[in-house]
Amino acid sequence: MDGFAARIAVMGEKTVQFSLTWEQEQLQKAVADFVEQKLVPLEADVRPQGISDEQLVELQDDIRGLGLWLMDLPEEHGGPGLGLLERCIVYEQIGRATVLPFRSHALFGPRVGPILGRCVGEQRTKYLDPLIAGEIKVCFAQTEPDAGSDPASIRTRAVRQGDHYLLNGTKRFITGAHDADFAQVV
Repeated sequence: MDGFAARIAVMGEKTVQFSLTWEQEQLQKAVADFVEQKLVPLEADVRPQGISDEQLVELQDDIRGLGLWLMDLPEEHGGPGLGLLERCIVYEQIGRATVLPFRSHALFGPRVGPILGRCVGEQRTKYLDPLIAGEIKVCFAQTEPDAGSDPASIRTRAVRQGDHYLLNGTKRFITGAHDADFAQVV
């Protein structure tokens, strides 16, 4: 046994054993096989900046074949509708290879954060649908010079000015900002 199936949590005098369903075990095996067959062989050739765009596209095709494209999205937005445990199983297995940066989610398609899941009407047409289609890119801007990633210490504010908002503040260390079409700002 490996992964979640072998993990046991002890709480006081009670022991709780976590085990996977047959479907979850099959998911774990399929992703483990993908890691061994597709990711691990690339590790020796990875440049410091990571895999090439061509390699990423090939890997994304494999991910589509596994049914994991847009993994974090519910079915109504085109994703597979995986639960949290299933996504953890996938990330646990993917994390066994060093070929992809840990915080990179490009393998599974555009990263759609929780704010975008609430888009409706014109917002959905302008931001969510093109993001899911891969036509535009987004970054997540939270980290600040004096606050780090602590949301309670963030000083950036959105001040309403008529029919729009003015953002005041400084963000830094924003992964993907260099080629994002828009940012989700905390």
